[in-house]
Amino acid sequence: MKTIIYFVSEDWYFCSHRLPIARKAFAEGFKVVVVTRVSNHGDIIKSEGFELASIEINRGSMNLFSELRTISTLYSYYKQYKPDIVHHVAIKPVIYGTLVARLIGSIKIVNAMAGLGFIFISNKKRVRALRSLFINCLGFYLIIRMGN
Repeated sequence: MKTIIYFVSEDWYFCSHRLPIARKAFAEGFKVVVVTRVSNHGDIIKSEGFELASIEINRGSMNLFSELRTISTLYSYYKQYKPDIVHHVAIKPVIYGTLVARLIGSIKIVNAMAGLGFIFISNKKRVRALRSLFINCLGFYLIIRMGN
């Protein structure tokens, strides 16, 4: 059985925006795993027959140790579930998920930006520096992807 992982920052966002396509994948015979921060919609996700893998991801955090812990947890999930396809939604899932999938290799990657959020609306000096780093990361990912 093929496995698809949806890595989405928030469980409510998965339910409101990705549930129909996950249902379709499930109906087509995929094992569906949802990696997300679980707040109020975990039971809905599990009631669909999907596996739920909780991850601590803070959309506005810039704490290096917290971010490395998130990446490490994600790496563990990707190794555990051995997905054929990963579908990342939002900025951090796209960056972290693509990095982890590339490290593991042989995983098909689908990236979806669900808005540009905090990093593009803040004028704080630290955030502006991160914005430049983010834009360079996206460019790097695009170059790698186009080269394959």
